[in-house]
Amino acid sequence: MESYTPHQARLTVAASFLPHFFLENLAIRHDNSILVTVATRKELWYIPPPREGAQVDPMLLHTFDELVSGIVEHGAVAKRVEIGRRVFGRDDSI
Repeated sequence: MESYTPHQARLTVAASFLPHFFLENLAIRHDNSILVTVATRKELWYIPPPREGAQVDPMLLHTFDELVSGIVEHGAVAKRVEIGRRVFGRDDSI
């Protein structure tokens, strides 16, 4: 009988948020940065690309008036990102 050894995943903390942040929607971008929504706070956060052996600081991009339902990145390079009914275009700082 052939033996199977599963691949071992390496887990790394890329960034930390305060307690009670409900991180919901994640979009991993072409440059390995991350867009994430905080459902309980109606916020969109940007996490810079992770660095080997160090955490990065998340940056608040926007606070919405309504709950955030999802993130969609169009194309390999973000031309726009849609969150709920809002659209961020190429000229925004994302």
